[in-house]
This record gives sequence, structure tokens and C-alpha cells, in this order.
Amino acid sequence: MQEAKGEGILFLKVKPGTVETALREVRAKAEVTEADPVLGPYDLVIAGAFKDLEDFRRFSEGIVKTDFCEDCVESISLERWRREKPARGAAAAWTLIKAENPKRVAEELRKVPAVNAVFSTMGSYNVVAKLVAKNPRELQDAILRNVHALPGLRRTESLTMAGEED
Repeated sequence: MQEAKGEGILFLKVKPGTVETALREVRAKAEVTEADPVLGPYDLVIAGAFKDLEDFRRFSEGIVKTDFCEDCVESISLERWRREKPARGAAAAWTLIKAENPKRVAEELRKVPAVNAVFSTMGSYNVVAKLVAKNPRELQDAILRNVHALPGLRRTESLTMAGEED
């Protein structure tokens, strides 16, 4: 089994009307590498790099104690890959994947041009990918034609967000 490195992803449900406050507070934290508002069962996806797993747990516990947090699901990262020159676009999504062979799925996702980051995780899903495309149609195609076509997928869930267009 791979050893966890202190990196992690939080899927956060916030109280109504507090998304902007939550984003501002979370993005101000030094450990946070990404914080994105999403549509779906969660309101925010937060990725971070921590000294160790205990530091990640303390961070997660601190988020749960905030006034804006309604629910928080943590996913410990075993390995993280990011594209050197990430794609930018008007449409993006975090895709949560449960796979029979997560290592193989993570390797295959790195070949998909729309994939900017891949996290192998311990949690409800064992792979999490961030995808970016020029428009919603291209994003949908990348998810349906490239991600869903990977062998050994058991379940996926995509959380869409506003893109990263300049």
C-alpha cells in the first residue's frame, strides 16, 4: 500500500449564503493550493499540501468548526500529478472516480489533454481529476469520451464549476 504524504482534498458543503465568505477564508490559508466553488452535492473543493497527515487532519477539523461549514468530507492524497502547462478554459470540473485499478486509471488520465491534475486518494473515491476545457461542450466530451471510456471504472461523479478563463 502507498504511504500518504500529508496532501489532501476536502469536499465542503457550506451553509446557504456563505460560499464567498468560505472561499475568501479558505484561500487565505497557506496550506491551500486550490479552492474552487462547484455545483453538485458539495459547494467547494479544497486541495492542499500539508506537513503531514496530522496537519491535514487539524486543518480539516478547523474547517469543520467554522461558521460556514455544514459538512466536510476529507480525502487523503497518496499521489498528486499536475500538468506542467495547465489548460485554461471557460468550463471546468472536478471528477471523482471509483476504479478497480486506481493506479492504472490515474496513469491513463494523465494522457487526457483536458486533465490538469490527478490525485490518487483514500476516501469514498480513489481518484480525483480536475478537468478544464474551452467550453461546456468540450468539457462534457472530455468526461464522457475520455474519462468514462477508461477500463475498470465503477463510478464517477463530476462537480462542475466556472472555468479559469482570463
